[in-house]
Amino acid sequence: MPPKFNQDGLRRPLIIAIGGIPMRCQFAGIWDRDVVLLHRSYLDAVERAGAIATVLPPSRILQEQPAATLGLFDGLILAGGSDIDPSQYGQSPHPKLGTVDTLRDGCELALAREALRQDLPVLGICRGMELLNVAVGGTLIQHLPDSIGHDDHLRSAGTFEVHPVQVAEATMTAKLVGESHDAVRSHHHQAVDKLGSCVAATAWDHERQVVEAIELTNARLAVGVQWHPEEDPQSGLIERFVGEIAIQQNDWRGP
Repeated sequence: MPPKFNQDGLRRPLIIAIGGIPMRCQFAGIWDRDVVLLHRSYLDAVERAGAIATVLPPSRILQEQPAATLGLFDGLILAGGSDIDPSQYGQSPHPKLGTVDTLRDGCELALAREALRQDLPVLGICRGMELLNVAVGGTLIQHLPDSIGHDDHLRSAGTFEVHPVQVAEATMTAKLVGESHDAVRSHHHQAVDKLGSCVAATAWDHERQVVEAIELTNARLAVGVQWHPEEDPQSGLIERFVGEIAIQQNDWRGP
């Protein structure tokens, strides 16, 4: 595990936790109004690394002015959640497409593209990995069982399917994943299809049918994983992501 970064005079990295399961506007019947939600597991994982997690709800202002917001932070996490509107990658909706949130899509795509422009560290988780691929011109498989013939990556809502992944050696993905790739936790019915510009596939399921991780070859640190490391306290992936940011900060700021 990386060290806690509030020691030895190092500033705690500030990580934006955008999106989530579910970071969306949702109607809360008891109050008769919309609320914005994010699973606590994302924040807990960031805090275990000694960083500070900040949640930003989707908004038109954020979508229109992503640069001003990202200038305040050291990294961006794009978390899991609902399906991305297929119009964002030039396709019509599949009959099995789930609920989409066009405001969230637009907001997160703007943030992802601006983060990449600024070369800000980015970690995409599940939907976040898919969104990272779409942000640079990639496409998605809208309903995975149609392509691979089974629903092993999502048998029932609200549960995680545990399976191994094969990770390409000598990649940033391998550095972040470490040894914890024998039992990742998945919950998705979509997946990356056509890779976007400067995107490399860096992990696959055990049958090599599904791309399980990607990274951008033209970025300092931009990785996406299809599984949910925030749901596994033993994973360490999010902690290593924060650790890489802290190391880079130290390099930038000198001794």
